[in-house]
Amino acid sequence: MDKTLKLKKPVVPEGWTIESDIGQDSFVPAFSLHLEPEQEKGYIIGTELQERLKGKDVMSAAVLDYLLEHTELIPEAWKGKYIFFWGTVYRDSCGGLCVRCLFWDGDGWSWGSFWLGYGFVVNGPALLRAGSETLSPSYSDTLNLAARLAKVEAILKH
Repeated sequence: MDKTLKLKKPVVPEGWTIESDIGQDSFVPAFSLHLEPEQEKGYIIGTELQERLKGKDVMSAAVLDYLLEHTELIPEAWKGKYIFFWGTVYRDSCGGLCVRCLFWDGDGWSWGSFWLGYGFVVNGPALLRAGSETLSPSYSDTLNLAARLAKVEAILKH
């Protein structure tokens, strides 16, 4: 069953601008979490990670915003991780380039951001479309949100 979901434009926090965006207006909710080898051993600077992710099927912040509106679709396995949406890069109100992420804050799902000059570590995977090439198959955490969505829809019908 093809479950393509429509997206709105990514949220732009007050005082921020979008530096680059892949223009994603829909998605099929099946993803992989991706880490570069340096993240597993320590860290990689965000600007280097951004270069390595070019050409990969990264997700935009529009997917992040969709998931925050539909938190029932977010897997429990993502708790303790900062899931990054590299398809949208922002310039924040301080002038720094940053990328937004999804995380569990102890009470619920929220978003944060990290400057590209920071080191990205093992708990900060990039969200890719399922089936995308990953350099870290040992960490690849493929999940099928379409199946989760179908379960939620079945519950709501009753």
